[in-house]
Amino acid sequence: MPTDVALAVLFGALLHATWNTLVKASADKLSLTVLVCCAAALWSLPAVVLLPAPAPESWRFIAQSALIHLFYFSFVGLAYARVDLSVAYPLMRGLPPLATTALAMAWLGETPGLTALAGVGLVSAGLLVLLAESTRSGALDRRALAVVLVVAATVVAYTLNDALGARASGHAGAYLAWLLLLIAPGMLVTGLVTRGPKQLWSAARVNWKIALLGGACTAVSYGITLWAMKHAPVSLVAALREVSVILAMVIAAWVLRERFGWVRIASVGLVCAGAMAIKAG
Repeated sequence: MPTDVALAVLFGALLHATWNTLVKASADKLSLTVLVCCAAALWSLPAVVLLPAPAPESWRFIAQSALIHLFYFSFVGLAYARVDLSVAYPLMRGLPPLATTALAMAWLGETPGLTALAGVGLVSAGLLVLLAESTRSGALDRRALAVVLVVAATVVAYTLNDALGARASGHAGAYLAWLLLLIAPGMLVTGLVTRGPKQLWSAARVNWKIALLGGACTAVSYGITLWAMKHAPVSLVAALREVSVILAMVIAAWVLRERFGWVRIASVGLVCAGAMAIKAG
C-alpha cells in the first residue's frame, strides 16, 4: 500500500475513534448519534452543490448504503449504551476485516500479498482474544454481543457496497456527500420515534457543538476511506483502518477512565502488529 494512502487511512482512523468517543461519553448516546449524522449532512451540502453529480450507475449503491448505515448508526448507539468503549469499539471495528478480505477476494477479484493477509489475520486474532476475554469477564453479555455483531456485519456490508459505488460514481467526494445527505433523514426519523421531538431538541441545544465536531470527523474519516479504496485494495484499506482500535483503547483509558488488564492490551498489540504487516504488504 502506498505510504501516502496508508498515512491518510491512519488519520481517518483517528477521526473515526474521536467521534465514537464523543458518542460513548454522552448521556444520551442514540440522540447524539442522530445529531452527528445530521451534522455530517450539513457539512456535505457544499460538496453536493459544487461537485458534479455521481454517475447514474452509482445511485443504487448510494441508496443501499444509506439503508445499511441507518442500521449501523442506530446499533452503534445501542452498543455504547451497553458496553465499554474499550470492548465495543475494537470488536465492532476489528471483526469485519477477515470477512471483508474474503469477500473482496471472491467478489472484487482482489489478491493481497501473503504479508498483507498475515496482517489481516493478526488483526482478527487480536479481536478474537478480546472477544473471549470480554465474554469470560462478563463485560459482554449475549444481548450486547448480538448488537456488536450486527454493527460488525453492517461494516462489512457498507464497505464492500461503497467500494463498488465510489468506483462507479466517477467522484468519491460526490458519492460521499450524497450518501451523508441521504442518511440524515432516516436517522432523524429514528431519533424522533425513539426519543421524541422534545428530548431530541433538548439534546441538540446542549450538544450542537459536539455534534458538529462529530459530524466533521465522520465525513472526513469516511471520505478518506472512499478515496483510499480507489488507490489500494479494499481489503487492506478496511483492515488498516481498524488501527483505530488502538486509538480507542488509549482514549478509553485517558479520557473515559476505563480500566482493563493485560489481555486487552495484548489484543491491541496483535492489532498493531497486523496493521504494520498490512502496511508492509
